[in-house]
Amino acid sequence: MIGMIIDIVWLASALAVLASVVLFILNPVYAFWIENKYHIDLESELYQAVSEAVEEAVADGSSVKVQLLVGEPPIEEASKEKESTK
Repeated sequence: MIGMIIDIVWLASALAVLASVVLFILNPVYAFWIENKYHIDLESELYQAVSEAVEEAVADGSSVKVQLLVGEPPIEEASKEKESTK
């Protein structure tokens, strides 16, 4: 009876050590996987700027609107922007 209890305690401690090691290893592996899956560059200036804006918005309780434009805006919009700044 005592031998069975000792075996159960040894098994539980071994599983606890195994779970700790697996969780310790999986945390950076998961972050690496997310970066590669969504092609997120966590060190880029754009990502850092957006994450800082989100953190400030959470602290203030306000919302954040992010609009990304690839390339140059159409000529009409650019001319309207120039006229509005004059």
